[in-house]
Amino acid sequence: MRGGKRFGKTLSVGWPLWKEGGMKVDEQTERMIEKKSGMVALPTRVGIEAFNSALASACNYIMVTYGDREKMQDLLLQKNESLSPISSKRDAIGTRSISDVNPSTLKKKVLDYLKTKLGSMLKISTHRIDDQVPFDNYGIDSISLGEFMREVQKRFGATLALSAVVEHTTLDKLAHYILQEMSWSEDISNRGKHKTVSFLETTKPDPPELVSIQTKGTGRPTFWIHSGVGLAHVFNSLAVVLGADYPLYGLQAKGIDGKSIPFLRLEEMAAHYIECMKKVQPRGPYYLGGYSLGGLIAYEMAQQLKRKRKKVAQVIMLDTYPPTSYVLQRMDEKMSEAFIAALQANAFLSLGQGASSLLKPDDFEGVSPDLYQVHAAKLINGKEKNLWGMDELYCRLRGVKIVSGGCVEALQHYNPLPYDGDVLYFKATQGLLGEANPLGLLAVDIWGQEDYLESWRALILESLNIVEIECDHFSLLREPAIQEVKGQLEPLLKQKRSMKV
Repeated sequence: MRGGKRFGKTLSVGWPLWKEGGMKVDEQTERMIEKKSGMVALPTRVGIEAFNSALASACNYIMVTYGDREKMQDLLLQKNESLSPISSKRDAIGTRSISDVNPSTLKKKVLDYLKTKLGSMLKISTHRIDDQVPFDNYGIDSISLGEFMREVQKRFGATLALSAVVEHTTLDKLAHYILQEMSWSEDISNRGKHKTVSFLETTKPDPPELVSIQTKGTGRPTFWIHSGVGLAHVFNSLAVVLGADYPLYGLQAKGIDGKSIPFLRLEEMAAHYIECMKKVQPRGPYYLGGYSLGGLIAYEMAQQLKRKRKKVAQVIMLDTYPPTSYVLQRMDEKMSEAFIAALQANAFLSLGQGASSLLKPDDFEGVSPDLYQVHAAKLINGKEKNLWGMDELYCRLRGVKIVSGGCVEALQHYNPLPYDGDVLYFKATQGLLGEANPLGLLAVDIWGQEDYLESWRALILESLNIVEIECDHFSLLREPAIQEVKGQLEPLLKQKRSMKV
């Protein structure tokens, strides 16, 4: 599967003794196993149900045990406590329990972990964290929440949706969601005297550019590429409105951490993102989408896939401007360095606090452009909590600035070729920034009466389906515009995937 030569699902199952068939032991050994571990032979019916549940999950490795759940869990958890993730040389992160003999105790353990992790990131005592208080009240921005959820994914499994914090807005709700996602075997485990307990193991971590926003569901998976800012958190809202039945992955730019070197050619970005995508879906058909510049990268990805005779079902562009010299000139004229610095900085601030809390170009007045990121880090740190501290925040702001510069460099050197496939294009009719934009900035009209879609009409040879939405460029993935986007996407993605096992 990793080589792309086979498509389907690989599942490794650690089975106990089966009551009927399989390996047998004598009665004395069976009694000894039950006495020491609580495990007894697994009935065929329960085993088949556990297998079907495992197939429906997104896990690659699973262990099934059957017997006295409390005794088995005490034994397994006792062994797990002796494992050090630092000294372990295995690719797997560890194991996790799916069901607990005492749900309230398990929820408390999950909450304790979440409070400890959040407190550590915010650098505040866990006693000051109320599990009933919305995340917004702590002044946490969406990117920081995304980083927090990635840590939660590492602990409880990558099948947890990165967008969960958008719907489950308190630690209490988040803990409840985690327990629900971990309890797919609950129906089996509650039948009869003997209980089934399953321990799942996560696979090798995804590359940092691949963001698992929503991994479950029977709909077709989609892959969404970042804008010129380089961040993928903007697609969390899309995962929320589409719902849990639509797998959705984001691709963020290499270099946004301020430590790794970004790509400077759009073709290189596309090739790298294809390799990231194939870790989730080795074969097509692929559904590729992108916001702003991301639509152009998705377009190039589709070109490269088609040249390798890979099937691309749909390219989706969210108000993607064509890479013409006229476009670059107009954007350069209308967007000052201070304007761009404000846009980049606002990606790290919470819109939940309102437009008044966001930075404006005027906030950079009198500051040397070389120090914009230093100034922005101090302003953001004074406005709300973030999960990194000022030094790390500065690194990330620098990373976003460098990535954005790399994207401009890539645009200047990219010459798109005609595309013989289907493209769904969402056009924001109110331009880059409308009068009532969510960023609270002055309106910016780049195009006037110019129809920038003419360039796309000339390049796309098959079907170009244009959907016009009454909003500006920066409102396309926000309410109410995002509901219109959802309405167009659902019919494309509803067909259930066929799975070969």
